[in-house]
Amino acid sequence: MKDSDGYHGKPSPNLSESYLLETVPGDVEAFHNRSRPGHAIGNATESRARKSLFRGDTGNTQSQRRRWGGMSDSMTGWRCSVMIAIVATSAVLLINIVWTVWAVLTYGSHGGYTTLYEGNCSKTSKLSTWLHLVINVLSSVLLGGSNFCMQTLMAPTRREVDRAHARGKWLDIGVPSVRNLTMIHPRRAILWCFLVLSSLPLHLLYNSAVFSSTTAREFAVAITSEEVLNDIDDVHFNSTFFGQDPIWGGITSNNRWSGSEEQDILPYLLENHSKFEQLDNAECVQSYNTQYNLGRRHAILVSDFGEGNRTMFALAQYGPERGVGDPEANWALYYPVAPFETGLEDAANWQVRGHTIQRCLSEKFQEDCRLQFSPIIMIVVITCNLIKVLSLGLSLYWRGDSNLATLGDAISSFLDSPDDATTQQCWLSREAVLKGHWNSAKTTAGPESQLKIPPWHNKRRRWREAASKIRWATCYVPSLAVLIVAAVLLGDQGMRLNSELSIQGFGSNGPKSIVKFANTWDIGIIGAILVSNIPHLVLSCLYFSYNGLMSCMLMTREWVGYSCERRPLRVTSPSGQQRSTYWLAMPYKYGIPFITASSLLHWLISQSIYLVLINWVDFGGADVPDWRISSCGFSNLAIILTLAFGSTLLIVGIGLGFRRYQSGMPLASSCSAAISAACHPPSGDVDAARKPVKWGAIEHNGPSAHCTFTSKEVNFPFPGQHHARLLS
Repeated sequence: MKDSDGYHGKPSPNLSESYLLETVPGDVEAFHNRSRPGHAIGNATESRARKSLFRGDTGNTQSQRRRWGGMSDSMTGWRCSVMIAIVATSAVLLINIVWTVWAVLTYGSHGGYTTLYEGNCSKTSKLSTWLHLVINVLSSVLLGGSNFCMQTLMAPTRREVDRAHARGKWLDIGVPSVRNLTMIHPRRAILWCFLVLSSLPLHLLYNSAVFSSTTAREFAVAITSEEVLNDIDDVHFNSTFFGQDPIWGGITSNNRWSGSEEQDILPYLLENHSKFEQLDNAECVQSYNTQYNLGRRHAILVSDFGEGNRTMFALAQYGPERGVGDPEANWALYYPVAPFETGLEDAANWQVRGHTIQRCLSEKFQEDCRLQFSPIIMIVVITCNLIKVLSLGLSLYWRGDSNLATLGDAISSFLDSPDDATTQQCWLSREAVLKGHWNSAKTTAGPESQLKIPPWHNKRRRWREAASKIRWATCYVPSLAVLIVAAVLLGDQGMRLNSELSIQGFGSNGPKSIVKFANTWDIGIIGAILVSNIPHLVLSCLYFSYNGLMSCMLMTREWVGYSCERRPLRVTSPSGQQRSTYWLAMPYKYGIPFITASSLLHWLISQSIYLVLINWVDFGGADVPDWRISSCGFSNLAIILTLAFGSTLLIVGIGLGFRRYQSGMPLASSCSAAISAACHPPSGDVDAARKPVKWGAIEHNGPSAHCTFTSKEVNFPFPGQHHARLLS
């Protein structure tokens, strides 16, 4: 059986004192004293010892803290989690450094890139996919650690809360917030900014540290007859096709293709045609009607020119140097590809300039794809990673013992020292504060002020009401916009492919997986990196927004639980019967799936749109750096999965929002004023914060009741009652 926090409840009766004997033998006598008949907290102590095994508590006594390796008070609770984040981000930093040094020393660096693998394109895609999975796991570690530390940095101290309340303002407690930025100590605000700024280059570059490149080859297309192929002697090579100029490109008078001095292309085609692979018309059109060709080079089209015509005609030349800047002269900027577009609809009757094509000969070439690594990008990533490690370390060193990082911290502080700014406004909720019903200047509550806050109605509110409409909007409006844009772009690329149902797999670098930008595929290396990584930056922003939304709902769940069950406060540095856990507002059963889902979504995006380089070689097989094309590849399969998974996460959030809380307790959410208003215990309740507490009415005065957190007995207020001033 579990309580409202998801913790295991009443322990089994046979829990022996051996657990405490193993912990610290000196505590046995104290255990016996607490367990004697009539001692009110005996069973509670045993129960908490049992619970701590399941919920990750650091314990509520010095002996239990010593059990965890001598950890001092200053390293309990969320501070221990910050230390874990420092260790994790340092491990990521070490991995990044070792990986970069190993890659450069092992494979060298050429043109600013290191080639980790060269060969089959399918294997290259698979290696890229798995490496990006590793990168996104490491990135999520940095993201999660930064987010946790940023939240603790934004946690206000009691002095900062009192200062804000004196000005009639309130601060956020226990959730990620920028509201607090101008009210906290500048040193913490600067660290927060460093963590944010160091995240920008990470999200814009990290996934482009590893990318695939492919090699495309300049190729020629000629047309001739069966008669010529059967007898290659005494063949005439013509630079025109029955008096018409070749398509895109020309042949010089000495039968050399322009731009290639190494070989006579037409004689080469004729002499080696027997080594070419024979394709039917449909296969030929499909293979060559593409932006670039990975596994093929030159092609010979076979037609019937009539008996006695022993001519091989130049038909076309394709390469990125053709007519640079002229969309109709650069094959890489034109689709479909002439002369193959004429065979798209009816390959059996494929005609080129009035001549029917009977078959096609294609020169097979081994695929040449590379898995490349950018040391320059990794240097930037390592620098940002180092900044994060230093910022996390300084945040722990500059921590404030009085930071109200958790809901329990705030309740404990206000119970120890009630806030005059919220005196006798015990039913104040976040909603009432936003409507202007909180008057921080009042120290007494007359009938007029009482009427501002609605009377008590035990209506169980839904989870979604714990977060403001603005917080919901900042999470869901951009998310829906991103999903719509992604769907539109997916449809646009599908139309570019002539509505073909062509499924591009993860990390595909084939010709049909290249994104077309306006009238060009080449947008430069910087442009391609930014375009392929902007979705990661957007997703990270949505992660922070969604995390804040979930934290509001879950912290309010913990808040309302105090109206249903008496329990110790969950605080940073426990004393008395208080307890402490490593999380702030989001329990592990929500937090771990949340960061896992974020990591998976980042990985899916890295497979949806990614950096691709196309390296060109000329007819002679030489690399031509000036012809290199920097673009983005896309996988429609990955995009579809991203859309489906992202939509599912949004639906889950909406579904959680329709759940109801356990009681109709006023929802304070993260509002410091509303939390403070519920923490005005009676004068005789000494050290209430260090005992199990419950929220409820301690005094009934006809139509009025005073409600507060207290260690004393409480009752539920009656429906229709108004809040009352505290009489004792």
